[in-house]
Amino acid sequence: MIRGDSAVVKKSISLSGLVANWADDLAAKKGFGTNYSAYIADLIRRDKEREDALQLAGITGADRVSSPKKNRAADAIVSVVEQAARKKNLSSRKK
Repeated sequence: MIRGDSAVVKKSISLSGLVANWADDLAAKKGFGTNYSAYIADLIRRDKEREDALQLAGITGADRVSSPKKNRAADAIVSVVEQAARKKNLSSRKK
């Protein structure tokens, strides 16, 4: 995991018209307005958190791909870890 690197790096992406429309709608619905960079960065951050949670749970990429049942189990584990992280974050803010 890379920590502390606050340098901004410019990336360029290409989206089909349909996907671009979805991105527009979702970014607006999630409070990003037209700040697509922030929206994409948030998606990547969430994906990284999910990967970290799966790694902590010992679920490898091969395990997740091999079975839809295992995928559901992985998603359930990730959900529990995310809920615990949110609770911990909220409780630390109250102090």
